[in-house]
Amino acid sequence: MTEPVQAPLRHRGLVIVAVLALLAVSNVVQNLVITGWAYVPWNLAVAGAIVVLGRRVTSLEDMGFANWRAGAVWGGVQFAVISVLLSMAILVPVFDELFRDRNAGESTLQWFYIAVVRIPLGTVLLEEIAFRGVLPALFSRKGSVVGGSILASMWFALWRVLPEVHTSSASNTAERWLGQGVISTTAGVIWVLIGTFVGGLFWCFVRYRSGSLLSSFLGHLATSSMAYTIAFAVSR
Repeated sequence: MTEPVQAPLRHRGLVIVAVLALLAVSNVVQNLVITGWAYVPWNLAVAGAIVVLGRRVTSLEDMGFANWRAGAVWGGVQFAVISVLLSMAILVPVFDELFRDRNAGESTLQWFYIAVVRIPLGTVLLEEIAFRGVLPALFSRKGSVVGGSILASMWFALWRVLPEVHTSSASNTAERWLGQGVISTTAGVIWVLIGTFVGGLFWCFVRYRSGSLLSSFLGHLATSSMAYTIAFAVSR
């Protein structure tokens, strides 16, 4: 794969600002504006747009669009392990509560759409391309992979704040321990920030270790789709 010409630092900075601005707008739009069927095409369009932006100063390979076989192996192992662990987690009261707190819907058709379409194509694909692909590549272009991964994971954690405030999934569980009010809401948000940051770092490690976005995509998919599937089963 041919490497792009090294772009001046100011150009790279402009691309980073543009990508972050687009993601910020998308975060607001997907959580507060659009509903239903528009969620998936909107996020697919945003994912494509940030790849185009990133390609101006870095390569597709640097963004993780490579080594698909290794990515499938790493991702497949993650998918299997995470699925087993999540299935066992319902035996632990605190995790059982988290599963029951999720809005898992009522119909099998709704489960299929969310677990097989909305989560993989509307949520996981955009987040992996943005926070394990484009942003780490841009942040690491003149620095270390570790530093780029940390910065990208910080933005990933911030990305999850608005959905948490909007859905209050973690805060609902915190209310049982701390009562209602600002404290429980804050505790839920902090929990999501820490967990998302650590998860983002882990998936950055997997993505760079395998050399492929497919590995982190499959791991993230297992975490999200399997968790939703278990929540759906428990709620029924």
